[in-house]
Amino acid sequence: MAKAELGFLDWGKSVDDKLKHLDYIQAAIVRMASNSFLLKRWCIVVVASVAYFALRSDCLLLAMMALALPIFLFACFDLYFLRLERLFRWLYDDVRKKKEGDTIDFSMDIKPFQCKETWNRVARRPIFWGFHGGLAIVWMAGLAIAFSAPDAC
Repeated sequence: MAKAELGFLDWGKSVDDKLKHLDYIQAAIVRMASNSFLLKRWCIVVVASVAYFALRSDCLLLAMMALALPIFLFACFDLYFLRLERLFRWLYDDVRKKKEGDTIDFSMDIKPFQCKETWNRVARRPIFWGFHGGLAIVWMAGLAIAFSAPDAC
């Protein structure tokens, strides 16, 4: 019997396909993590710029309220990319567990895992609250100072 009849050549191709599929998924995970990091970096730049103008403003209360918008928007964008990264990790794990005879279709469909990684579950992760929670605490402290200031507007 030839090796091709026993399926040896097909097995080698399926392993190569599986590794290539895992590479594609890993590239998507890295891209989502990079986007999340860039969002955090831009969040710091924008919030620091708004805070600078807030300190120079005549109306401290209005300036502190203006800080809420970029903090909230960047937190929402970061939550989106963190969730996508987690969904692609579920897909990676699913492809990784495929057996030698399973077909590799190079699907990047993450819909089957959306119920496993909800928005609420991602929002409770330490990576999210460690950064955006810290910004929110600093913002609330600044808002408390603005409310207590006699010339807050």
